[in-house]
Amino acid sequence: MVVDSVGRKNVVKSVLRKKFKYAWQGRKTFLHVYKKNRGLEKTAYILFPEDDDELNFYGLLYLDDLSDFSSYENFVIITSCKIISQSAKYFCNKIKNIYEVSKDESDRLLAYYSLYKFYKNLLCVSIDMPDARRGSNILGKNNVSKEQLVGIGIYHIMPFRKDERIISYNGDNPLIKEFLDRKH
Repeated sequence: MVVDSVGRKNVVKSVLRKKFKYAWQGRKTFLHVYKKNRGLEKTAYILFPEDDDELNFYGLLYLDDLSDFSSYENFVIITSCKIISQSAKYFCNKIKNIYEVSKDESDRLLAYYSLYKFYKNLLCVSIDMPDARRGSNILGKNNVSKEQLVGIGIYHIMPFRKDERIISYNGDNPLIKEFLDRKH
């Protein structure tokens, strides 16, 4: 089957419309969260789109350092990962709200963020997302760790120093215990 140039253009238009509509729904998710936190000054919105416990652990662990090295005084967490929504409060007392969204909503918000950086105070704790990131290409090279990728690459904490805090938890949820007992 041969497709002429008009047919190709129609296919491209159709694909772009679908992708834009998908991303636009991510905008709605962000606006919903943003409007609920409108009164918070100097707030960073932190998206955790991945299901990588080690990466997410460091993303939470370095929030206090992010606050120290930036103008952020508050954090709003957006995640589709239940363990983050259950354990984030043990890492940082500057977390004002945690929004657990569906994986689809998280993916749509990430698709919108991938189009352009629409809000300067939205940070994404991911090594390879949005699409232009390629942190996995340097992971392990010259002993670069996920911890350093989060601290330096995502949060821009300079100078970077390893956080040696032990996060305490006295509850009985074994999933939270396992997540917080991560040795770094």
